[in-house]
Amino acid sequence: MPDARPAFRYDRALGRYRDGASGRLVPYARVRGFLDSALESAGKRMDALASQLRAGQIDPITWEVRMRREVKVVSTYSGAAAKGGWAQMTEADYGRVGRYVQDQYRFLRGFLRDIETGKQPLNGTVNARSKLYAEAGRPLYHLIEKAEMLVRGNTERRSLRHSRDSCMGCVAAAARGWLPINDKSQTEIGQRDCRTRDRCSWEYRIGAEA
Repeated sequence: MPDARPAFRYDRALGRYRDGASGRLVPYARVRGFLDSALESAGKRMDALASQLRAGQIDPITWEVRMRREVKVVSTYSGAAAKGGWAQMTEADYGRVGRYVQDQYRFLRGFLRDIETGKQPLNGTVNARSKLYAEAGRPLYHLIEKAEMLVRGNTERRSLRHSRDSCMGCVAAAARGWLPINDKSQTEIGQRDCRTRDRCSWEYRIGAEA
């Protein structure tokens, strides 16, 4: 999680971040807000790469190489943020991140083919499509978060909406309230109508039956 270490420290026993100065638990919303800010910065870098491509300042191959680098950076720090920092990452966590990165690389290669064949015109949609690769860090964060919550014995979760989450999928997910953590009928963040733009979060708990 970039630049978080001076401000936050991770409490392994609780599985929560603490403020480095006060020692108080950091609200989940603040952690996600920090990640969202980092993803927005990555989106600006990807937007700049798209503008360079459109202006002829870089060729499509160079654009793909630099986008791949940004995708890897976004994915690794999104995973680390969910886990509590690099020190808490396990081989299984790195495996999840690696598989996710490879999926993004495959999508990116399709994007490149669309550019080379002319299916993707070199207009503003290139910028918009490029920035989505930064937003993709958010679903990965929640994938790693879910795995960690399972290890810690949580059995239920509910989807929480925030200011930008008003698509029908987000509204429906939040309305369902608490559900078993592995309930297949509950759509994951990043798979709803707003896709990777989804700013919802999960709240977890150990249910009464546990």
